[in-house]
Amino acid sequence: MWLSKKNIIWLLILILLTLISSRAAYHMLHDKQEKTAVDVTKPDAFANALKVKQMDVSGKPHMTLATPRINHYPNGVVVLSDPIIVVHVDNGTPWHVTADYAQALQGSNAPFYLWGHVKIQRAASGKNPAITVTTPAINYDPTTKLAVTSQEITLVESGNRMQAVGAHANLALGKFDLLANVRGEYVQQGQHSNFTP
Repeated sequence: MWLSKKNIIWLLILILLTLISSRAAYHMLHDKQEKTAVDVTKPDAFANALKVKQMDVSGKPHMTLATPRINHYPNGVVVLSDPIIVVHVDNGTPWHVTADYAQALQGSNAPFYLWGHVKIQRAASGKNPAITVTTPAINYDPTTKLAVTSQEITLVESGNRMQAVGAHANLALGKFDLLANVRGEYVQQGQHSNFTP
């Protein structure tokens, strides 16, 4: 018979060694995977006092971005604290966009999601009146200079106050489309009236 007592002992030792080595290999691989796992909730890089000026193809300013702190995360997301985005427009006064925070995917023309006390302002110049827009959150695309929100929005221009839910803004043209529940106050040289369409 080929399974003598001696062969059975060697077979059991071989099976036992196989199990031990398999378990050891599994733990080595598992431990290595745990060590290489990336925690996407913690930044892998940061910068303080960042200021970037982006130019268009003709060498004119397109956008200026400043933030006291920017965090980069392993998944390619960047989060900016207290960002200031200056949107330069042709033949006009630039827009200043501020918020508590902004988030974007890594890349020079990636859209921004801004939240927390978002303010879009343009100073008065020439025939253009000063405009201030406030909202809790907004999406801004620096390539198209379009800003979009579905949140409540307040627009103040020359003492007139408009409120709405949702807006599309083309900062290049200085055009705001208020989307729903539009209401406002119109003030003209000492007169005052409420407006609700």
